[in-house]
Amino acid sequence: MSLFLASRPIQRPDDLSELGRQVLAFIDGGDEWLRWAIDDGASRYGFADETMLVGGVLEGLHATRFVLMPKLGLRVSPIKLMTFNLPDLKLLAKAEQGRDPPSAGRVRQVLDRHGLLDNGDLAEGMALLANLGVGHAPVFQCLDFESCSVLHDLAAAPDSNSGTALQAKEAAAFAVLQAQSPPEFVDYYRAYVRLTDKLGLTEATADERAAAAEAAIGVLRPLLFGAHDCPRVDGLVSPGEVGRVIGDWVGQGRRLGFLRLSLAVWQVIEHSGFRRETGDDARRIVDGYLSAARDFLAAAPISSGRMGQDGASCVFPLEYGRYRAQVRLDPPGLITLGEFGPSGEA
Repeated sequence: MSLFLASRPIQRPDDLSELGRQVLAFIDGGDEWLRWAIDDGASRYGFADETMLVGGVLEGLHATRFVLMPKLGLRVSPIKLMTFNLPDLKLLAKAEQGRDPPSAGRVRQVLDRHGLLDNGDLAEGMALLANLGVGHAPVFQCLDFESCSVLHDLAAAPDSNSGTALQAKEAAAFAVLQAQSPPEFVDYYRAYVRLTDKLGLTEATADERAAAAEAAIGVLRPLLFGAHDCPRVDGLVSPGEVGRVIGDWVGQGRRLGFLRLSLAVWQVIEHSGFRRETGDDARRIVDGYLSAARDFLAAAPISSGRMGQDGASCVFPLEYGRYRAQVRLDPPGLITLGEFGPSGEA
């Protein structure tokens, strides 16, 4: 089992708080493992804290980071569940057990409060792909939780079908040709929609829109090859530690990079003055955008964030002065820029 070997044994169930016991009860075999670990004198296990214990037990028993709650149609990390308050955790337990279950509305409130997506939410992304005519594209044939989540976010966004239905399908068809993964599809879809709007191409032909988007991506991608550099930490760390690491990073004059090239391309199209520029003009726009992001991060404090449903990622929203941003902490401990733009944008 992927547990942390140490010299101090677990001595009794009281070593876990009520919250920890509630979370452990969601893990199939979790209670039984704890009793075995307490009674088995030959096995010694130690954990830095309860969060590491519940995460280690799940991965050790089932080789996954997600607890399955079939009645709720929910997959969630026990590490994420450790961020709940007891009333919310007990409400989910009652709903999953099916005995005197709370109303669907109350369950929905808990899920929304903690940013959790159930199977119904995740299916919205696939429904959007079907409506856009790209649901059977090879890039969508092996979807993990992250992929389903980013597709849900696209479906839930107010601009997911910006322009006419025909233009939305154009954007999807274009993005499918560019993307190597579902997150890249979302980036290129949004880049196409935004560029079409910026250039006033809603009345142009489909070929003209596709040519403009392809030209823009062709210009921007080489200019953004250097926008991947980022610091790395050892797994989940506190917001304060993320802020300290970023402060040290940008204090050396370095720019915080994006997780993937397509995300950098979309963000430049979305939030900079880029339109059809090429050559030195395009380079100046990109350099100015990345430098503004670096200066913003040097001044904006990081005080809070939200852990992802996977229990291994966090998002830190920032707003300071004229700008807003999103910093991400993703496995395996990469700290990257998820978004950066003017705070007054809709």
